[in-house]
Amino acid sequence: MNVSVERLRVWLLAGAGLLVIVIASFLGYAHYRAHRFLTNLPKKLGVNVRRETNGFTYSQSVQGRTIYTVHAAKAVERADGKVTLHDVGIVLYGRKEDRADRIYGKEFEYDQKNQVIRADGEVHIDLQAPEAADASAKMDYAAGKDLHAAGAAETKDVRLIHVTTSGLVFLQKLGVAATDNEIEFESGGLTGHAVGADYSADTGVVVLHSAVRVNGLEHDRPVMLTASRAELDRQNQRAVLTQAKYVAVGGNGGAGQTAQARDVVVHLRPDGTAERIEAEGEVTLTNGLGGTVAAPRGEMTLNAQNQPSSAVMQGGVKYSVDEPLRQAKGEALEARATFDKAGRPEHVVTKGAVHLSERVRTDASFEAWGERELNAGQMEVALSADRTGRAQLRDAKAMGDARLKVINPAVKGGGTTSSALAGDVLTAHFMRVGNADHLAEVHGDGHTSMRRVNGKESSIRVRGIRWLHIFGLVREWRTVRTLWAKGKGRMRLRVQSSRGMW
Repeated sequence: MNVSVERLRVWLLAGAGLLVIVIASFLGYAHYRAHRFLTNLPKKLGVNVRRETNGFTYSQSVQGRTIYTVHAAKAVERADGKVTLHDVGIVLYGRKEDRADRIYGKEFEYDQKNQVIRADGEVHIDLQAPEAADASAKMDYAAGKDLHAAGAAETKDVRLIHVTTSGLVFLQKLGVAATDNEIEFESGGLTGHAVGADYSADTGVVVLHSAVRVNGLEHDRPVMLTASRAELDRQNQRAVLTQAKYVAVGGNGGAGQTAQARDVVVHLRPDGTAERIEAEGEVTLTNGLGGTVAAPRGEMTLNAQNQPSSAVMQGGVKYSVDEPLRQAKGEALEARATFDKAGRPEHVVTKGAVHLSERVRTDASFEAWGERELNAGQMEVALSADRTGRAQLRDAKAMGDARLKVINPAVKGGGTTSSALAGDVLTAHFMRVGNADHLAEVHGDGHTSMRRVNGKESSIRVRGIRWLHIFGLVREWRTVRTLWAKGKGRMRLRVQSSRGMW
C-alpha cells in the first residue's frame, strides 16, 4: 500500500495528540486520586483541621461595657465548625464591671454555632481576681499576663478565691460556667473541696452542689466546715449553707466547739469575713466539754477578729451539761448572750418558762451529789473566765415567781437537808470550789418564803419578809452559823428585815 508522506505526517500528529490526551487523562486522574486521598487522610487519621491562627481574642459587650473576654494563644479551626483553643484565658466582669473573675486552662473546645466553650483537662478559676485599669490591661490579663509582676498599680484583692477543677463548660448565651467534677478551692489560708459547681457571669454567684468541706486554721486552731450544699453571693455579700457543721478544735488539741444547723446564712463584710450568722432548723452549739445548747432558730454576730460578740436562740431553747462535777438540764423560750473580746460568754439572759435542774459535787471522789432546781419567768447569769479560759459562774438573778429548791447530801453520818426558797426576785452568788461552781448565798425580795428541812425532819418556815440565805462550802452546802446556830437545844434563825435583825 502506498502511503504518501503527507498522510504519514497526519497520522503521526494524530497519534502524538492522542498520546498527550491519554497522558493528560492519567495525570488528571492521578491528581484527583491524590487530592481525594489527601482530603480524606485527616479524617482517617482522626484529624479535623481546616485553618490555624495565632492570638485569638473575642469580647462580648453590652451597652458599651465589656461583659467577658476570651483570649487564646492559638486557635485551630476544624472541619466540623468547632475551634480548638490553646492557652486560654476567659475574664468575666459582670454587667456592672464591678469585679474580674478569670477562667484559664491549657486547652478548650469552642463550638461557634452553639456558643459553647468546653474545657479539655484541668481548669483554674480566680474569683474576684485583680481588676484591670483599662481596656488594654483587660486584654493583657485575658491573655494570661501577670499584671502585678509587671509592676502595675492594681492590688490583689484579699477576697481572692482560687479554684481548680476539670470538665468545665461555659455557655456564652447564658453566661454560665458549670462542671460536675470534683473541685478544689482555697482562700485566706483555708482549703476546700466539693463535687459539682456552677457560676453565673452576670451575678457572680457560685454554687457548690454537694460534699462541701473546708479546712484550715483560725486563731491558730484547726477548724473544719462541712455542708451538703453551699452558695456564695458576692454581690449581696452573703453565703448560704445547707446541713452545715462547723468544728473548731481547742488549744493544744483540747476540747473545742461545734455549731451546726439545717440552713445557715452568713452575712459577709466587704473583706469577705463573716459579720452575722443566721441559722434555722436544729441549731445546736456544743463547747466540747459536755455542754450543749439547742433551739429551732439562732443568730450570732462576730467581731473583726471572727469571735462571737452576741448571740440569740429562739423558739424553745434546751440546755444540757454532762461533766464529772456537774450535770444539768434546762429550758426556756429564748436565750441571749454577750461575749468578751476573746469570744467568751460574760452575760446570759433566758426568758419564758425558765426551768433548770442540776446535780453538783465537790470532786469526783465524792459519791454524793447535791441538787438544785430553779423555776422562774426570767433569769440572768453573769460569767467570768478562769485562768484556763473556761467560763465560771459568778452571779445569777431569777425573776417572776422565782422558786429555788436545794438538796444537800448527808455529811458525817447526818441526813440530807433541803431548802425551798421563793420570791419575786432571787439573787444568787456563786464561788468556785475545786473545779465546780457552788452556791454561796441567795437574796430574796418580794413575796418571799423559805422552808428548810434537816436530816432529822425538823423544819422552819419564814414568809413575807426579805431574807438572806447563806450556804457553807465544806463538801457541798452545809449551813453555817451566820444562818443557823445551835444553842441550848434549839435552832436560832437570823433573818434581816425592815425591822432589823431577827
